[in-house]
Amino acid sequence: MGAKISLSECLLVLRGWCDSKRRIRAVLKDSPVSFAVFGTIYGVNEHGFSVSIDEFNMVAAWLEGCTCGFIDMPAGEEVLGKPIESGLLALRKDFNLTVMLLRE
Repeated sequence: MGAKISLSECLLVLRGWCDSKRRIRAVLKDSPVSFAVFGTIYGVNEHGFSVSIDEFNMVAAWLEGCTCGFIDMPAGEEVLGKPIESGLLALRKDFNLTVMLLRE
């Protein structure tokens, strides 16, 4: 993890990505349920956020109790052929969530 940030700062960054309708990649690991999706952030509240995958599908994450921070991304880093601009990490004892902002 790069620079640590507070939960409220993390949610503020996610809200900015939501407002700009930017594409993201969200990956949840180390929990009873795991997923990796491409989508856009649909909404952000004081507890977490939701990702719209398409017009009929979404996933949501509750971030209370997480340690949050930026991810140090090497220049030119890609996920499934999509260039990554920036990334956030939210860690809690029951999961590890990575949200990557894709380059336009």
